[in-house]
Amino acid sequence: MDANVEFDEFKRNVFAVIDKLTSEMNRRFSDRNKNTMRGIDALTPTSESFLNQDIIAEFAREYSSMVTVDFLPAEINNFRQMLKRRKELESANWQGYETLLELQGYVHRLRDAFTETDKLGRTNWSQLLVHFAHFYSFLRTKF
Repeated sequence: MDANVEFDEFKRNVFAVIDKLTSEMNRRFSDRNKNTMRGIDALTPTSESFLNQDIIAEFAREYSSMVTVDFLPAEINNFRQMLKRRKELESANWQGYETLLELQGYVHRLRDAFTETDKLGRTNWSQLLVHFAHFYSFLRTKF
């Protein structure tokens, strides 16, 4: 077989795989899903975007039927200040929160003061499981 023909066939196969991969990524990771992933990141204590109000508000708008978005900025501000004070007061002993699960457990204990943040965190967990399921099924896709 001619080397040029083999190379052309190789290129067609590579581009077919890239097209399939791209379409599958676009289908599974829509703008709504990307907002959800950014929201999960913004509620993860070790993230650079931890408690970023804009990202959290965008995420919360996706679930506005479950969360009162108008109250979130005040709650996030108060929560950020509370974490800062706690760190200052207990600096020698306090390790902080490293995972979303640890933070959500803490917020849930304070749900009377941070009702909407608690609801958003619980929503976050269910969405995280959905995204893991999507990712897992994506990894199992045959190309």
